[in-house]
Amino acid sequence: MPIKHIAVACQGGGSHAAYAAGALPVLLPQFHNARLAADPGPAGAGAEEVLQLAGISGTSGGAISALLAWYGFLLGGPEAARSRLENFWHANCANAPGEKLFNDALQWMGSVAQVDLKLSPYLSPLRDIETAATATWPMLASMWPPLGSWIRGHYFQLRESVAPHVDFDLVGALGDFCSIPLEVKRWQACELEARITADAPARERLRARQDDIAQDVRARLAVAPWIVDWTRRHDIAPDALLRAVFDAWRAPELVFEAATLERLADAVRQATDAIPQLLIGAVDIDSGAFVAFSSERAALDAGITLDAVVASASLPWVFMAQTIQGTDPETHEKRRMSCWDGLFSQNPPIKNFISGTAGRARKPDGIWILQINQDTYDFSNRVGKAGAQSGDELWHRRDTLSGNLSLNQEVAFIEAVNARLDDPAQRAGRRDKPIEVVRIVMDGEAVGASARRDMGLFSKSDRDPGLAKSLLAHGREQARRYLALRAQSGQLWETLAQGIGAMGAQPSARLAQALPYLAGRERLAGGLVAPDVITVGSAGQATLRWHASEAVLDGRTLRIKGSTLLKMDDGAWRLDATRLLDVEQRGASGAPAGPPLPTRAGAPWPVAGEQRPDGGAGETLH
Repeated sequence: MPIKHIAVACQGGGSHAAYAAGALPVLLPQFHNARLAADPGPAGAGAEEVLQLAGISGTSGGAISALLAWYGFLLGGPEAARSRLENFWHANCANAPGEKLFNDALQWMGSVAQVDLKLSPYLSPLRDIETAATATWPMLASMWPPLGSWIRGHYFQLRESVAPHVDFDLVGALGDFCSIPLEVKRWQACELEARITADAPARERLRARQDDIAQDVRARLAVAPWIVDWTRRHDIAPDALLRAVFDAWRAPELVFEAATLERLADAVRQATDAIPQLLIGAVDIDSGAFVAFSSERAALDAGITLDAVVASASLPWVFMAQTIQGTDPETHEKRRMSCWDGLFSQNPPIKNFISGTAGRARKPDGIWILQINQDTYDFSNRVGKAGAQSGDELWHRRDTLSGNLSLNQEVAFIEAVNARLDDPAQRAGRRDKPIEVVRIVMDGEAVGASARRDMGLFSKSDRDPGLAKSLLAHGREQARRYLALRAQSGQLWETLAQGIGAMGAQPSARLAQALPYLAGRERLAGGLVAPDVITVGSAGQATLRWHASEAVLDGRTLRIKGSTLLKMDDGAWRLDATRLLDVEQRGASGAPAGPPLPTRAGAPWPVAGEQRPDGGAGETLH
């Protein structure tokens, strides 16, 4: 049973993140984590592919959607995730009369403001406005209930809006348990450092640190029975993912020596393999470092807490920075971080899925990005009568560019690695694997037309119920379009490869010879064409960026990059126009473009860590 691990990343964008809340319930039924936890079965070829959700990440409003989807998926599967997402985004809307009036007034003020107001949430008047909205008004509404029917007491309080939907005690307990392998690594680091430290007081401090870690490990092992008891007290179904994992858990022997601790860490990793990782993005404004709060870390060590969620959604020009507890990665000492909105960091977190895993198996085979900010933008349709851009248009574009900056960089990095993995002139390491990248992009114009609302910069603070309804519906529609495309992708990519072949391009002899040993071999359509990034865009259109690492054409060995437009007609996708973006000559067809493949008995060596077609193990090249 071949298992394919997929991570889903939800971009932030204020109230626009309801788009992800619509898409996630359509995507989540594709994953079978609970089934795999109950009966993993042997992984291998020859059976139907099974998708496992490796993780969900999010930033700002996307962090809230990611959190609720992840939490619901653990406790009740896709249906529970859908219910929590829809309940939150409905409650977040301006439903009461005063809320609607306030929301419409705010949107009108945003549409007419053409100057960048330099206000600080630490100073008056913004500080006083926030205090009145988040503290004074809730107090008055609780004292005189009729006020609460005009504007609900928690309407301006993100913390109180999120808290009822998630039991953060359970989330913290899960983080404690999943962080045991990290604590084992820290114990081992102290053990090794003590061996090379000549200073006796320093060794004593390291031994004391080890004792503290040992105490933490014992306490974190003890949360497993607490989690089992919690699931039963809350009537969680026996086939739910969280119960399937912890009902089967049996703690191994605990002895504080290196080999036994490593077996404990492996047991925890294996037990929790089916539990997807949740990542929430923010930025530490003291160091400028990106922070990805993780469900696999303890609450007081950059784990998932209500504070972390609020920090990810704290816009710096509206809210004060949130203070979060963390651990210094070098000294392992506890420290406080001041965090702002993830717009200035990873939006959404992606690289942590790739670099923060224990091994190759847990790296995602694909990353599906629910993207809110559109990359394309036509200024020509937005020029005013004087031939100049309005402040609102410029702010909107500035916000979009900054929101996509880290995303585009990380996607480009994945593309570069993928290209190396199907290049016969390159060698792959044991942990390397190709990653499918999919961008499911929100069509702002379609949403605006449906909701009859302006989709400019200030619409990200628009809590109109009609807008939320349109965003949810559009998210569902875009997710279904992608799943339809995914179901046809094998056939479509083969058709594309045939078209490239009709042009006269064929795999080079070296590529054909190396194909069984390339880490990216499974995604090469026709043994030649590899998909790079799929982007599902507007009006039933998508684009595929692809490349051919070594194609022989007219006696030359070329590397070709291209882009193909896809269109959806009557629920089915078809290939449309193809454009070549770059053609690079690599060498003559009669000779390899780079160093020849090492051979043994006339056959190339397998890549390190791979297997030969005859079942033999690959050997490491030095």
